[in-house]
Amino acid sequence: ICDDDEWQTYISGFMEANKGKRKLIAKMRSVEL
Repeated sequence: ICDDDEWQTYISGFMEANKGKRKLIAKMRSVEL
């Protein structure tokens, strides 16, 4: 288990990646339609 600062960095990075994925999926869907 890592310390709190590392954990926070990991969580925020993960959430940013999720946002990017959603944008990418939305883009692909709009191209399909």
